[in-house]
Amino acid sequence: AFYNSFPFLNNDNATYISKHDFSKPRTYYLTKNIPKNLRESFVDGINYWNNIFGKQNIVIKDAYKGIRPWHPGVNLVEFIDDKTNGASSGSMTLNPETGEIMGSYVYVTSGFLQYALEMGSQVGTDHNLDSEKLNEFKVRFQEDYIRQTVAHEIGHSLGIRHNFAGSEGRDFDLSKFPKILKDYVLSDKIHPELISTTTLMDYLHIKFFALIGAKIRQQTKPLPYDKAMIEFGYNSGSIPSDTPFCLRKSLDTVLDFNGEKITCKKWDPEI
Repeated sequence: AFYNSFPFLNNDNATYISKHDFSKPRTYYLTKNIPKNLRESFVDGINYWNNIFGKQNIVIKDAYKGIRPWHPGVNLVEFIDDKTNGASSGSMTLNPETGEIMGSYVYVTSGFLQYALEMGSQVGTDHNLDSEKLNEFKVRFQEDYIRQTVAHEIGHSLGIRHNFAGSEGRDFDLSKFPKILKDYVLSDKIHPELISTTTLMDYLHIKFFALIGAKIRQQTKPLPYDKAMIEFGYNSGSIPSDTPFCLRKSLDTVLDFNGEKITCKKWDPEI
């Protein structure tokens, strides 16, 4: 569930997880070129994890002049103005002796933002919004999508890997999804207990991502797997035995999980 670090200088045969030392808060720096209407989304995405920690382990500040990715001890969250690039990423540098995360780098590109606007426009049009409401909704959709995206990439910077079985924990039948989406589009209504995945470290359809972002904005309960990972990695807790998990190497395969069959897939379920 966490990235591993393999110590070079000891003989205890232990596998160390990658994690920050939060004996004191770590500062994450936001580049000043983040669009003004999206800065709150970036902050909310980071604070999703602070809410799970139950304290301000991550302090958010504006990036100082001259800061660059991979500076020792620096955690940088950058907006890259490149409309040809539709990517986002989160990564970190490690102390190989201990697994401690020494710094991290998260970025989101403008091409990613453009895709979110286009999808928001499509979803709004599908729900027959007039031009004024459509413009308002597609911005809300974009902002919520970015909340989820930033939270996902910050999760990587905390040492947490993908879990492509998150959607196996969805707590509603897909036949109910059109009504759930309609409530979000028309009235910004999200049931606080709604679980479309157990973790935002999964890959889902963008409509699900926007719903997760809305839940982050509305500060509802964190997703159960994400909370479990923080308890396990940072608070010496244990991983619940009923939490499905699979990695990229298991993609498109059917796995046995506690006697039940689960499918390890990206971008599921299909809607």
